[in-house]
Amino acid sequence: MRDGIPQVRQGTQPAFLLLYTLVVLVAILGVSAILATIAVRHLQVVRGAYDSLRANYAAEAGAECALYWRIRNGEQGAYVCGDNRASGAFVAQGITNFTVQYHDTGGSCVAEAKVEVDDINQVIRSRGYNRCNPSANAQGVVERGYMIRY
Repeated sequence: MRDGIPQVRQGTQPAFLLLYTLVVLVAILGVSAILATIAVRHLQVVRGAYDSLRANYAAEAGAECALYWRIRNGEQGAYVCGDNRASGAFVAQGITNFTVQYHDTGGSCVAEAKVEVDDINQVIRSRGYNRCNPSANAQGVVERGYMIRY
């Protein structure tokens, strides 16, 4: 003690401050990593719900279009579903298959429905996909289906 003022040892205070700063920094980084992981998982869930909804809408639209075509035109005529026009007639007492693609305003294909009209059993089966031209093993392809008896 010199002149009534206590002396502090010089080497201990900066080391403690550095250690304290590192502990706080590691804690903040840990919490940030946990929050980022949670956010990524939530984004994956939302993306899956969006893909499922798009596939569901495509299947429903394909089924409704086929039903409208069947009721309105019977066994003749062409139909327009989605963004493409396909021509042809139902196979009398048989099964007719067609594909409908739906595009966004930019022109890129966003969804597809594969429709089967079974005239023998009077059943329309529509399978919607969240992507166009889906392959059998493609990752992230969602399929939803509708069946209508008429």
